[in-house]
Amino acid sequence: PLSLAEFEAVRHQPVHIPAGGEGPKRAILDWAGFNALLSQTSSWTADTLKLVKNGEPVPPARFCSVVNTLNGPSFRPSPARVEVLLSEGASLIANDVQRLTPAISALCDALGQAFAASAQANIYCSFGGVQAFGTHYDLHDVFAVHLEGEKVWRLYANRAADPVDAPEDPDPRAFYAANRGPLMREVVMRPGDVLYLPRGWYHDALASDAASLHLTLSVTPLYGRILFSLLEQAALQ
Repeated sequence: PLSLAEFEAVRHQPVHIPAGGEGPKRAILDWAGFNALLSQTSSWTADTLKLVKNGEPVPPARFCSVVNTLNGPSFRPSPARVEVLLSEGASLIANDVQRLTPAISALCDALGQAFAASAQANIYCSFGGVQAFGTHYDLHDVFAVHLEGEKVWRLYANRAADPVDAPEDPDPRAFYAANRGPLMREVVMRPGDVLYLPRGWYHDALASDAASLHLTLSVTPLYGRILFSLLEQAALQ
């Protein structure tokens, strides 16, 4: 519904694109597909699968266990422990899923090519009335594709100017709360909806009455710090 030229003209601010009915956007992933990904226990580690409760990361030792593999012992999430924490209100974040399905892979490749950027995908699963993260801003542009349930995104008036790092503050929550500005807009995300947030925009999100699932595509422009990182990788090779 929005051409690339139209998007470029408004991308300095948040853009909400409603699904407008059933369509291919919802086919990216559903509950069955997400559960199938989670069942591939050998694919997950304490780095790629994380839990957050009451705005704080759950220590991996609470949901991971040592598994013996052909390469030796490995620290991996335990499905039983994860299920218990989810039942207690924790939210689940599956990181670096950009190569786990053809649909997500194709979407990341398209965004990376369109914006000359690095594109990464994460999946967020939250339950009714649960907020995984407090107000914050991201160091990259965000495309959130809603998949299941509903979620309310709160967008604030302020935007950090092209941030490349998190704020150096002993109390980040207080920093974000003091600098986010007044509430500008609330967006109710439903399956198939897309929400774009420019890098540095203050926001938070809250699942509604039922469980919620969405895919976040992080699009990082090739600014100076990223270029130095790429040069370092090339030098090591």
